[in-house]
Amino acid sequence: MTNNNFLTFAGDLEHLLNGKINKEEIKDKYFSEPSGNAYDDFIDNISHFLSDQDIREKDNEYREMQENEMIKLVHFLRTGQIDKAKQIHFLGKTETEES
Repeated sequence: MTNNNFLTFAGDLEHLLNGKINKEEIKDKYFSEPSGNAYDDFIDNISHFLSDQDIREKDNEYREMQENEMIKLVHFLRTGQIDKAKQIHFLGKTETEES
């Protein structure tokens, strides 16, 4: 995957976080591609984020944690720190050097 692809992915995730696009748009764009694409490393973790919308609505602490993790993911994708981006799992605060 090229850096531009990661930048586009990061931008779409940021738009998701800001409510500019919805989870169905993310699924259509990134989950419908054949297995073996460069997004495969992120699909399970992004799926977890998408499926937790109801929990985030009820639990402010959980919402804040997941939103902060998404912000980190976007940052790592934009700065080419792909190995760190792959560590973001949305189950709790991910410890990275820049956390």
